[in-house]
Amino acid sequence: MPLTLKWKIDPKGWVITPKQLEQLVVTAIEKTLDESEKDFESTVKDFDTKPTFVKTPVTISNQVASGEVYTTDENYCRLNYGVPPHPVGRTGKVLTPQPYRAKSFPGVVESFSGGREGVKSARSWTLSWRHSYIDARHFDELIAARHKDDLAMFTREGINDAIR
Repeated sequence: MPLTLKWKIDPKGWVITPKQLEQLVVTAIEKTLDESEKDFESTVKDFDTKPTFVKTPVTISNQVASGEVYTTDENYCRLNYGVPPHPVGRTGKVLTPQPYRAKSFPGVVESFSGGREGVKSARSWTLSWRHSYIDARHFDELIAARHKDDLAMFTREGINDAIR
């Protein structure tokens, strides 16, 4: 699920030195990753248990600079990719459904207050039941789409500042 950004560095015919261009691209990727990381954080702002997002340092290999923002949190990945309905095994306990309001929604890069309200229903299920599905939120795709032009914009701004 990592958000990966890459930019090919090709300074032929430029007034800027290759080392300057390389640094401009690295800075642009870092700014874009910072903005993306803020968006990932906003997707869990109202969650009780927040995942840790990791931003990798920008690396350059074969004239390609790249960096990533990602998490390995299982719950966040289930929310991002979704979960199909599946049976929950026989526990031998009576399970009582509780009212629940989702804290996030598909197609929205933000979280909201919600969760269990603490009011228990009089109805009950016993032994075996099907866990409902979780709609995939696709936070990674939404955030990548939101920031797809940022990398070029930050690079352009850096180049304009350098040639002034």
